[in-house]
Amino acid sequence: MVPLFLSAGIATCILIVIHFFGLRIRQKLEFTHIHFLSNLVSKTKSVKQAQNLLLLFFRTLFILSALLAFFLFFRNLQKSNSGITQQANVLVDSSWSMQRSVKANGNSLRGQIKLDVAKSRINQNTGNQNSSVKENETDVTLSSGRSLLQALEKVNPVTTNFFFSDFAKASFPKELLAGLPKNQNISLVPYSSNQANFFIDSVWLEQPVILPEVSTNLIVRLKGSQQTEKELIKITATEGEKLIGAVQVLVEPSEVVVTKLALLPSQDRETKVIIQLSDSYTPFDNKHFVVIPKASAIKVGVNGPIPDKHPVLRSLKEEAAFSFTTSQLAQPTFFIVDMQYAGNNAMLISKIKDVLKARGSVLLLPSASDQKPLLNIVNSLGLKNIKEEDIRGELKLIKAPDLSDGFFKGIFEKQVNNMKMPSATPVISWGSAFHTILRFTDNTPFLSSFKVGEGQVYVLSSPLDASSPFANHPLFVPVIYQLALAGQHSEGLLSYRPLNGEVNIPLSITGGQDRPFSLSMNGQTFIPSQLFKQGVLQLTLPDEVYQPGFYEIKNGEEVIQQIALNIPKEESLLESYSVEELRELFADTHPNVRVLESNVRGPVQKQEGITSLWKYCLILCLLCLIAEAIILSTKRREIPV
Repeated sequence: MVPLFLSAGIATCILIVIHFFGLRIRQKLEFTHIHFLSNLVSKTKSVKQAQNLLLLFFRTLFILSALLAFFLFFRNLQKSNSGITQQANVLVDSSWSMQRSVKANGNSLRGQIKLDVAKSRINQNTGNQNSSVKENETDVTLSSGRSLLQALEKVNPVTTNFFFSDFAKASFPKELLAGLPKNQNISLVPYSSNQANFFIDSVWLEQPVILPEVSTNLIVRLKGSQQTEKELIKITATEGEKLIGAVQVLVEPSEVVVTKLALLPSQDRETKVIIQLSDSYTPFDNKHFVVIPKASAIKVGVNGPIPDKHPVLRSLKEEAAFSFTTSQLAQPTFFIVDMQYAGNNAMLISKIKDVLKARGSVLLLPSASDQKPLLNIVNSLGLKNIKEEDIRGELKLIKAPDLSDGFFKGIFEKQVNNMKMPSATPVISWGSAFHTILRFTDNTPFLSSFKVGEGQVYVLSSPLDASSPFANHPLFVPVIYQLALAGQHSEGLLSYRPLNGEVNIPLSITGGQDRPFSLSMNGQTFIPSQLFKQGVLQLTLPDEVYQPGFYEIKNGEEVIQQIALNIPKEESLLESYSVEELRELFADTHPNVRVLESNVRGPVQKQEGITSLWKYCLILCLLCLIAEAIILSTKRREIPV
């Protein structure tokens, strides 16, 4: 097409030069007897002078328009030649955010890009209409933008690489984009939209203990991305086809909404719950999967023959959420050690360490007399700053609790002011702790927690029996409940989001495993890269496991645990870089990185101000020729005079 266009242009230029400069064969005849026409000749010269000036203007405008048309045409041709060819590497981001639909035709954003790439290649390869697009195309599955760098490292550095993505800021931080290769020809084609998106940021249980026949509250944290107007969002929870909970919330722009779903989980098995939003804008992340464990009680252990009237035992036995054991073989979640009833010190220390190793919690209560056994225990646990109180028998008033402390969250339905507090006699003291829950009025600690390995040790500075003022105070029971619940960990809600393609899953199994762990879903089994260490299974998920849903963790044929995998929340944040932001980012550091304007109608957006101007210049040339023809016809009509 270009050679034909050049040939036609050269031939046209030759004819125009012949026409403009009068290069034609003719004979000139002199006629000197024109003195009687002097008045007419004078008028004719003035008319011809005006006509000639007008001809000069139109001819000059014609030449300039023609030159400009050629310049703009070849400039645009050069831009189109740098587009997508069959030899270019096309990398299409296939992360979850690219699955959102395009309102124009219902395609996904990723699917629309594939169509645009195919059209671009066909337009630039008209002689090969049946050429294959997929042979040079690579889908890059992104759990994060780092997969872009890995994909670019594998391609030929000489070949032009086109990368199509929405370039969401959450998936492509500036530090990552700054690491693009500087020696490769890379064209970034951002596809962005202003669609709003609503998604579930996180889900957790209000209480870690699930009791039989008792409903539990599932807390749902809802966020919006690119939201400009308030929206009424409906949230439903289903177990299979059964609706088990629903709520409606009004979400204001830039607001995070926390709401509750009241559920009644199954008693004899885990409950697989699908939480779904009524988000019609971007439905690709409307579903969130969680696994709620079956109802169970917290195992409470005691050291030896503690009487049933003991205030701690009496308060916990009032609730069905707690089950008690005195067996040395049982592994409790919450272990009560009252030094007044302590047995063999060596066996007790070993038992305490086993509980803490299993991420349980231990409550240490001092005796009223000898503190050496207690100090021996805390020293063996690595707590060196606990000592016996120097002044014995001093009664101190306990300070009112700080209700803004997370430990007391949810204990009281209403704010309690001017709470009358009890007194106690400290027999041990310490200077610092991991967290001090209650203090005396002189700011010395009364109840503190110490972090020991994966577990918690709670130490009370005063002995505790049925006659203790603190044991008869309204604050006592909720404080003991909170201490017991602290041993219940996040395994109660099994919901995971891959981070850089990895998930860490605590497993309640011990010892090495001869067979690798696998993930199973709908009859398909995957064996990911894995590392099992200290009760935590670290999995590097293959591309095939990016489908959210419920999975079984297996060791051989044995099902170890049910888990729920969800889309990384970064994929739901649709705020993207603009073309100007990307160009500014690479302007000074990456000369070979180009940023092309694009939208959902085509892979390379046409520059209307450039593409169409050469056509307008040709139209202007035609108008100039028409004006010249009119002027020349007028001159010819004047010749007979």
